[in-house]
Amino acid sequence: KNGHIVNQWSARYKASKRHAIPGWANITAMNEWYALARIKSMLTRRSWVVDHIVPLRSPMVCGLHTDYNMQVILNRDNLVKGNRFWPDMP
Repeated sequence: KNGHIVNQWSARYKASKRHAIPGWANITAMNEWYALARIKSMLTRRSWVVDHIVPLRSPMVCGLHTDYNMQVILNRDNLVKGNRFWPDMP
């Protein structure tokens, strides 16, 4: 019903990720995080996702899309966390 809105949000999010990737980012290591999430999902039959520790977009801070800013967590925990929490948050 609202596919156009979802597509717009998805395109905007992907664009923000591209702009958040510095030239020194290790793409191979980043891909390994996504592979780990897939493997954990298959082994546990639970949904694991790659989470950005410091959010890419937040009213207070914007992190980078690098392997240093990634972790694999359960999808439900990621949804609860949203972009509101990160380590050493003021």
